[in-house]
Amino acid sequence: MAIYKGDNFNGYDTGSAVDVSLWMTEAAIVGDWVAVHVNDTTSPGAGQGESYRIADADEASATYDTVGFLVEACAAASFGRVRVKGRGPANVDSAAAVIIGDLLSIGATAGRAIESTGTNPALRVLGTVESTPASNLAIVHLAVHPRFADL
Repeated sequence: MAIYKGDNFNGYDTGSAVDVSLWMTEAAIVGDWVAVHVNDTTSPGAGQGESYRIADADEASATYDTVGFLVEACAAASFGRVRVKGRGPANVDSAAAVIIGDLLSIGATAGRAIESTGTNPALRVLGTVESTPASNLAIVHLAVHPRFADL
């Protein structure tokens, strides 16, 4: 796993960001939230939690272990650069009335986060919204997943 560290990305402060290169089983775009693909049986690292997919609250296998969001688009069956610590532009559901200061959890639309209402305690809080969403992207300060806490 390649690890990238930095304090600035495209002109804004990323808050000591850490990006990692993770194996993606699905094609994804910048900002999509990424989760461990627990049902993968064919990719490298499958079964050891080393295979990832787009997070989606409608699929139990893609709900509970969301680790971060993509900072570069990627093809299926390739490595994607995923922000796991710091700040950056992440996919949020603008239609869900997400505002600055909201805590986020994964939503029913694949790759998008919604306001965390506490109605589903199994969904991990992903981070805090720091900018007004535009075109379903907002600057989010990540809540670090335990898997990447030591980076």
